Amino acid sequence: MFAAKLARGYRISMCATFELTGERKINKQGVCLYRIRATRDIAARGVRAGDLGGWVSSTHTTTGELRIAKDAWVSHEAEIFEDACVTDSARVGGHARVCGRTLISGYARVDGWSRVYGRAHVFETAVVDGNARVGGNARVSGAAHIHDHVQIRGEACVAGEASLYDRVCVGGQARISGSAYLCGRAVIAGNAAIAEDAHFQVFETLDEDSVELIRTALPNGEYGAQVRIGTWIGDIGSVVDQLSLCWQRHQYAWCSQSEWVERALQIQKMCAQEMHMLSQIAGEAEAPSFETFGEPRGGLYRIRAVRDIPDQGVRKGDLGGWVSSKYLNDGTLRISGEA
Repeated sequence: MFAAKLARGYRISMCATFELTGERKINKQGVCLYRIRATRDIAARGVRAGDLGGWVSSTHTTTGELRIAKDAWVSHEAEIFEDACVTDSARVGGHARVCGRTLISGYARVDGWSRVYGRAHVFETAVVDGNARVGGNARVSGAAHIHDHVQIRGEACVAGEASLYDRVCVGGQARISGSAYLCGRAVIAGNAAIAEDAHFQVFETLDEDSVELIRTALPNGEYGAQVRIGTWIGDIGSVVDQLSLCWQRHQYAWCSQSEWVERALQIQKMCAQEMHMLSQIAGEAEAPSFETFGEPRGGLYRIRAVRDIPDQGVRKGDLGGWVSSKYLNDGTLRISGEA
């Protein structure tokens, strides 16, 4: 077996805490998976030598990295395949499926029937469970908790102590952080920036439609807001016209058009007031001076300046050091001001 692994180009690691057993299966993606068995105790995960774990396609990825780090573990019926890795003290369990070039690191946990795919990264103490989906280049970090049928995709980031439930969908370059709590069928996309409950408001209309006010990050580092009604997304000034169209679609609405419009005007006014409050929130108008890019190394990302920082002699485009994430758990920038 040892010689066979060398012949296939595997990088043999003395830190491996698991081995492949003779039990195997073909999963729904047509990939051959092998049940793993612990080769030594893993105290941090409560695993004893000889315990059976979940399923992997191989001991190493195609780039020679150990698929499961020495203090990490994959349990129950969870599946890890393609170039996915579980590092540090992370764990994957239940019927979770982790594939693509994803990375589960830190003390993160992926459980339930959840799926993590693409180039997604779940790290720090984040939890993804239920039937949640995290894909694309999405990042879930901090103490964020992703539940139920929530979907995180695109370049979206969920951090801090944010909790997402039900069928919330986050995409684009949206950033959810702080103590934000989102539920229902909310769709957060574009450049939305939500750091607390007040940054996402839902105003019920007179029928089945609802109006959602979402805080957005502007290129100049300030914040604005967008309004979503069904699949329509626009500015506050168009709310009344859009709600009038909603009334026309609902032929059996119990109220008259004038009553509907009156309610629409009230909603527009509330949206305007909420938007004004969002723009006045102190300490949140700071634009980041850097961006993260490239593949992570050990859970860290290289940074690159997005503007000149004269005091530091830094020019736009200059490469910097490495960070685990752009934002801290409370949603504030990891590198702020002229640092």
